[in-house]
Amino acid sequence: MRAYSRLPVMFLLAVLAGVPLGAQTITTAGDFSVEPPTLLSLGFDWKITGDDNRNAQVDLTYRKKGETAWKKGLPLLRLQREWVNGGPPLPTDDPFTPRFPFDYVVPNMFSGSALNLEPDTEYECRLVLSDPDGVRGEAAKTVSLRTRREPQPAAGGKTYHVYPVGWAGPKQEPAFTGPMSAYYMGTSHYDYQNAWPARVKPGDVILVPVFAVGTYTNYSTSDYNAFRPWPGKDGSFEWNTPPAGVAADYKSAPVVHRFKTLKEYSDATGQEKHSVLVEYDVFSNVTMPDKTDPQRLYKPDGLDFRLRPGSAAVDAGVALPSINDDFTGRAPDIGAYETGRPVPQYGPR
Repeated sequence: MRAYSRLPVMFLLAVLAGVPLGAQTITTAGDFSVEPPTLLSLGFDWKITGDDNRNAQVDLTYRKKGETAWKKGLPLLRLQREWVNGGPPLPTDDPFTPRFPFDYVVPNMFSGSALNLEPDTEYECRLVLSDPDGVRGEAAKTVSLRTRREPQPAAGGKTYHVYPVGWAGPKQEPAFTGPMSAYYMGTSHYDYQNAWPARVKPGDVILVPVFAVGTYTNYSTSDYNAFRPWPGKDGSFEWNTPPAGVAADYKSAPVVHRFKTLKEYSDATGQEKHSVLVEYDVFSNVTMPDKTDPQRLYKPDGLDFRLRPGSAAVDAGVALPSINDDFTGRAPDIGAYETGRPVPQYGPR
């Protein structure tokens, strides 16, 4: 009898060998929530209990409202009480691996998104929770959601006009000296400048109508630049200096010199003798931004800021030792990219 009585015990131990004692392998569905939608995605969180052996999953399918075929999305990510080990620094911390500022334990849950959707479009999303060990509670969720509408320019905004220091010409009101003065309710030269509350609101426009340079000396120079002036705007160029015959004046208001064209500006001041006028077609593939949609985001891979061969900015710069020695033509190009040279790689390498 003893030999036979041990068999059930041995069998039970064999069954439990792969699962910790007291583990809950059956999944119980908990709270289901939806994240705020974005332009192109819809996100979901589904909390659970159990599934200690991590073999449950949540499959996601979706379709546009009114369509019949379901599209398969990525399965939701399984999260199970992972610990973000953060909090205040401790004397025992490794100085080369600083502690995260947050101390956070991730819930037992699934989380994921339907991706690459269309803006302002209603979708039906179906999520199915499954587990070979069994599921308790509601195992399927179907929700109807709409992606976010693409933001539009706010209507009825105000216009703020910005003028340089010493501007003696006519001003449109409300007028400010410098963009920061227009943007904020107050200005200062301190590093907490942006502590002032903002004056501008969505839809407001800050107009900076002219190219203006102010200098405290009459020996300052400016050259080898590229300009796209405001067509039809009087006084597109401005050069403000001390009075003629005064080498430098750091206290008095400068004398304002305003010119309609680059040639007038250069002939009168001796500045910008080698500077050029350009349009957007100076680049390989760049067009004027849509002024009616100032909040539009442009995809970088759809733009090419390399100079178009033969354009006005090619070979129009000046050589600066150790800065642009590797130019390819008669002289360096004006701009960030030199024709015929690899495009610089910024950020991590």
